[in-house]
Amino acid sequence: MAARKLFTGPDDRRIKRALCVVAHPDDIEFYCGGTVLKMTARGVIVDFVLATSGDKGMRDVSKSRAKVARLREREQEAAAYVMGVKRVAFLRHPDAELVEDLELREEFVREVRATKPDVLLTFDPNVGYLYHPDHRAVGRVALDAAWPCARDPLTYPKAGPPHETKEAWCFAGQQPTLEVDVGDVLEDKIEARLAHRRLESRMRRRRPGASQASSRPSRSTSAMFSRTRSRPAWPTRARPRARRACAVVGVTAPGSRDFIRWTSDRVSARGTPGRRPT
Repeated sequence: MAARKLFTGPDDRRIKRALCVVAHPDDIEFYCGGTVLKMTARGVIVDFVLATSGDKGMRDVSKSRAKVARLREREQEAAAYVMGVKRVAFLRHPDAELVEDLELREEFVREVRATKPDVLLTFDPNVGYLYHPDHRAVGRVALDAAWPCARDPLTYPKAGPPHETKEAWCFAGQQPTLEVDVGDVLEDKIEARLAHRRLESRMRRRRPGASQASSRPSRSTSAMFSRTRSRPAWPTRARPRARRACAVVGVTAPGSRDFIRWTSDRVSARGTPGRRPT
């Protein structure tokens, strides 16, 4: 049987539903907000799942964690509205305490089976040393939940009927294999980022002397992902062949990326269940 062709990006008409699984409020807007906007603009149903409510995401000790969580949940819901997303699920685990355990995996399996996405968007767990532990945990558990757990009916049978996600796009990784031009939705991406007003103001206070102009989110016009799919893209003994990706228009300045600072003009066709393409 011929291998399924990888999705070409958020404009691919085969994508009808998508699921974003992240750790904190503002993760989606920072890493893949433009990509989400491109999908919702053409009618794709996108759901958000947040493992925490970011209850430790401020340095103002006068506010309780419960109050911080409520504030950040409202900000996330406002950002989702800007991006055309109607459903945001908060699992409300403690911030900065996520671990790779079976409880979290089952929760993610339940979300995958309930939303039945064609593509899963989450963190690339295979990154360098300086990485938020919640991001690493969510990325790994989300991929494990999609393959094989959500696919196999005897795994977590009470979490809903099985569903096999066709592909995963892993952001914030070191070897991107998909580059998306988000210039046409850039203003809406910035508006969604600015919905997290309290978080933005906290970040400005961390940088002494930062000007008001420099506090505005970067005008990223490109999003990059590593991709994986539900089945290998070629026979195991075949040698993978890279193919050229389209050039991104309007990328001229440092930092003009959704979520990473380097670029790649090559797309690998490789993918295996639950693992980042190499």
